[in-house]
Amino acid sequence: MAKVVVSCLNFHTKRHKKTVADVIDYLKKIGVRCRIVDSHGILRSNFHNTEIIITVGGDGTFLRAAHYMEKKAVICGINSDPTVKEGFFTSADDTNFKERIHMIFQGKFKTTKLTRLDVWIGNKKIEPALNEVYIGSAKPYLMSRYNIKINGCSEFQKSSGVLISTASGTYAWIGSAGGRKLPMRSQKIQYLVRDPYFGTLTPAKCLKGFMQSSEAVITPCRMDNCIVVVDCLTREYPVKAGKEITISKSPNPVNLIKFD
Repeated sequence: MAKVVVSCLNFHTKRHKKTVADVIDYLKKIGVRCRIVDSHGILRSNFHNTEIIITVGGDGTFLRAAHYMEKKAVICGINSDPTVKEGFFTSADDTNFKERIHMIFQGKFKTTKLTRLDVWIGNKKIEPALNEVYIGSAKPYLMSRYNIKINGCSEFQKSSGVLISTASGTYAWIGSAGGRKLPMRSQKIQYLVRDPYFGTLTPAKCLKGFMQSSEAVITPCRMDNCIVVVDCLTREYPVKAGKEITISKSPNPVNLIKFD
């Protein structure tokens, strides 16, 4: 029997709570032993040697699990309450999850590989991003100051921060900010400088496009409130001025379960 983890969101609607309970009950009914984890308390160890991950919630629940899943695992998202959750990454909901779960354990599914981004702050690697990485001021009304190195371009910039995004992320923040939408299977990495400031000392040129180099390096300077945020989730990583932030395409994609 495959090692299965079910990651659930603690959410208030009755429909969500019922879906969580029904999914767990159904897995027990069909004899699937699984570990249940709270989406907000996920640890990397929760997914060690896991083969199948089922998330019950919305896209945030899916993204948190996708940060820590290992290379060989597959993941399926169940939208617990489509009336309040977008469910962009989910392929089942409370009306059809039994059929979908049955198909998973029958091996009747396909997978789509979704690109992730590896993120380093100095010599410390943090969780990978499935959608995007934001680098900039913790307060959006304050100027972000940094040096950026990308595609052979190196320059000092002032802006509202930088977004670096995968293809799936182009349907999220960077897409709303003016980026170009890409097919989900695309391995291209896109970057966009938010609200760039143009002055006599900052004639910025590296403002948006696709990464051609193997990595992008951003180094905050003359700012003491720089943060890195992965996938718009709640954890903020503070970065001291002068410390390099390195982003590159991860060799370990997410294996998203899809059904015909």
